[in-house]
Amino acid sequence: MADDVIQKKLAANPDISTQELLAQSLPPQALDKLQRVIHASEQQHTGQIVLCIEARLSQDDTLKHASPRQRALALFAELRVWDTEDNNGVMLYLLLEQHAIELIADRALNRCVAQTVWDTITQRLAISLRAQQYENGLQSALEQISGLLVAYFPSSTTRPRDNTVSDAPVLLP
Repeated sequence: MADDVIQKKLAANPDISTQELLAQSLPPQALDKLQRVIHASEQQHTGQIVLCIEARLSQDDTLKHASPRQRALALFAELRVWDTEDNNGVMLYLLLEQHAIELIADRALNRCVAQTVWDTITQRLAISLRAQQYENGLQSALEQISGLLVAYFPSSTTRPRDNTVSDAPVLLP
């Protein structure tokens, strides 16, 4: 759940762009820091982490996807987060307009991690977002995801890292 401040900004100005909205909540230096957190994390495990933030769904996406979860699943495939050798990609998706947080993990990682663990991560993030602690909340969530990947899929010196997905947060209009 994104906070009410973001919801009010979207309602007050339906023409505000994702970049403008994010710049107010997550300035470029915060996004750079989150990219560095993802990059550092991926040096420790074989998975891929994607942070995807969308301000609102387009009319087409609203018609195609009945829920934020369905949208997140579609983006998980479109952004090729599933395309890891060990089937251990993870996407943290925020749909600001609908106050939605979705954590999508590929099948191998999902077999290792109970749903209650994913729920706890999203609940903690929701608390941080409501308190307008965007950068800290996202960093903490990414670090928790990283910890799970390190525990179940640690990096190996015998296998080179294959960074199949960019570490930069994905910002969708």
